[in-house]
Amino acid sequence: MVPSKLARHFSTKHPSYNSKDIEYFQRLKSQNEKQSQRMLSSLRVSDKAQEASCLVAELIAKAKKAHTIAKNLILPA
Repeated sequence: MVPSKLARHFSTKHPSYNSKDIEYFQRLKSQNEKQSQRMLSSLRVSDKAQEASCLVAELIAKAKKAHTIAKNLILPA
């Protein structure tokens, strides 16, 4: 975005942040990056779980059944 338009947008749409220092925004950015890294690390699926999921999907595809049948395929009664 053109700097003049960005400055105008900032001053008209976000007037409460006009008096803030650049350090404030840098701190917000770093906090946001840290939080996103924490979320990614907590949401990662283990390799074994991913491999098991792929194997189950392959077994269902070989059986030529709907994928809703996974419960019956995994735990036969």
